[in-house]
Amino acid sequence: MGKQVFIKVIPRDTASKIHEVRDNRTGKKLNKTKINDNCKDTLQALWSLKVGGLKTGLYKKIEVDSGDTAEKISLQDWAEKKWGLEKGFLSNKPWRRGDSMDPENLTYFQKKSWKLNDGTTILDLDNLDDFCFYHVCLESKYVANSEREWKEHQWPKAKYYIALENESESIKYKKTRRKAKAFGILHDPDFTLPWKRKFIVTLGIASDRMSLTEEQVNNLLYDYIETSAMHDGATNISKLLNGFEKLKNKTGREFLEAEYLLQRLDDWRIVIEKAGTYTWLMKDMQIGFTKAEAIEFLMDPKKQALVDEITEELTAKKAGK
Repeated sequence: MGKQVFIKVIPRDTASKIHEVRDNRTGKKLNKTKINDNCKDTLQALWSLKVGGLKTGLYKKIEVDSGDTAEKISLQDWAEKKWGLEKGFLSNKPWRRGDSMDPENLTYFQKKSWKLNDGTTILDLDNLDDFCFYHVCLESKYVANSEREWKEHQWPKAKYYIALENESESIKYKKTRRKAKAFGILHDPDFTLPWKRKFIVTLGIASDRMSLTEEQVNNLLYDYIETSAMHDGATNISKLLNGFEKLKNKTGREFLEAEYLLQRLDDWRIVIEKAGTYTWLMKDMQIGFTKAEAIEFLMDPKKQALVDEITEELTAKKAGK
């Protein structure tokens, strides 16, 4: 058995709830997407204008040792030599109108297709078919080249991903390390209780209308970290870490204060956000067509008189409740 490659289906919710099926032995989800095990997706090398032929991936160059020197040859040449095939057997020539459709006249890639299991497909790269399939997968928009690239949304049309050796453990380690770093922030002397209260509001954990004890504030931040959706690009942990970085300089702190004020104005219905636009109700004034623009408005020294007025309105409304 040669080097193995694992191609795994990308987990997604299904109306039939088949995605909830778990392994009877381990209890882990099988990430199934199809009810019938005989129903499988098929993949083959497709024609590409950019490539000028079928996207086999075997046109890529590799460096091989040829004695005293190293030379670059195509994967096709290397594979044909390795498996003792006739030169051109693994050509990426596409079928064209007028060409024969007889199987004996078709090239390997013109007639070859592969099926992907609903779960995990295991490839042995010492096997010609599996070797070719692997390189077709690398070229396909439906197969992410790694779990990390899939989770970073680099393959929007992917239904499967290539599971690199130990990649899941590496991703798990990075997640654990970031979570530990986020928990460490809760005990950082720079992250004082007043700042924690502000973060609770700006992160959308609790409304400014709520009166919370110190224990409640810390527990809410702890839960916010613990329940973070780590595979998402805008995770709770990322938001918290990015916010904490801003505490380290004057400009960052000014931004956080303005962001905090904007959220308080929203919580008390002095400013409302609709379709991304922020409007000061009392004056029927748009202070920003995005959140960034609204924060910029509150930070603008030229708008200080208006900021003082809107802050006074907030104070009065909180006092009256």
